[in-house]
Amino acid sequence: IEALKKAGLLPLEEKLKVHEGVYTYKALNGKLPAAITRQYQKQLSRMNNRSADRRILTIPKHKTEHYKNSPFYRTLTTWNSIPHAIKEADTCATFKRNYQKHLQKNYISPAP
Repeated sequence: IEALKKAGLLPLEEKLKVHEGVYTYKALNGKLPAAITRQYQKQLSRMNNRSADRRILTIPKHKTEHYKNSPFYRTLTTWNSIPHAIKEADTCATFKRNYQKHLQKNYISPAP
């Protein structure tokens, strides 16, 4: 892991978050098939305008650990953890670049 930090690379778990974020960004912006886009659009919070403006996704109630490990659940929770400013990117490439920088900044800390 130290070698990854020195090279400025993200570990596999963090890379997975980037892919989940990009997938959700595409779904919310109509860049995936309509059925997938609808599934994610239905999860946009309708609780109040503030949540909707911040593009918070509602996470369905679940009873099993199996569901908690599902790709759909993971993409929802990953999306909700992304800062609002990053979610508002104009393009998918900008979103991906900014999210990667955010994760690198939080993962790779300067050596003492």
